[in-house]
Amino acid sequence: RGRALRAEIGRKVEELAEEESRTLRDAAAERERVSSLQQRLGEANQRWEAAHQRAIQAAAGSDGQTMRAAFEEVGGMRSRAQTLQEIIQENQQRVQTKENAAADLRRQIDELRAQLQRYSDALENDLSAGRERIEDHVSDRNLDSLDSFRQRLTRCRYACHEQ
Repeated sequence: RGRALRAEIGRKVEELAEEESRTLRDAAAERERVSSLQQRLGEANQRWEAAHQRAIQAAAGSDGQTMRAAFEEVGGMRSRAQTLQEIIQENQQRVQTKENAAADLRRQIDELRAQLQRYSDALENDLSAGRERIEDHVSDRNLDSLDSFRQRLTRCRYACHEQ
């Protein structure tokens, strides 16, 4: 019963460790996506700033058509940057969710390992107590044998002295 329970707990620990590993790999992949998106966001913000500068210059001395095109470009660039920012936030939330799940799995693994350790300690204590009982039994038997040997030796000595 104890051996089967320890084996079952060991299998559960192994399954949880595999799931934790997979979850951490997923979180790392999400972090890479966030990093890539942040780089693209930086580029989009630079384009937005450049378009904004062009729009300001166009507003100073251009016709309505040029101004309109410049401000449409600014709006498009700003929209792209905002969309990237929202996507980054969603991915960061996914990373956090995956990391929390991995931390929960790690906690479960640690609890199961502690349970295994408690079982192991209890088994060791039982084994130690069993050894002590056997040792006491063997010692008692040896003492009985020793007493019997002494009695025979004493009889032999008397027998030798009487002769």
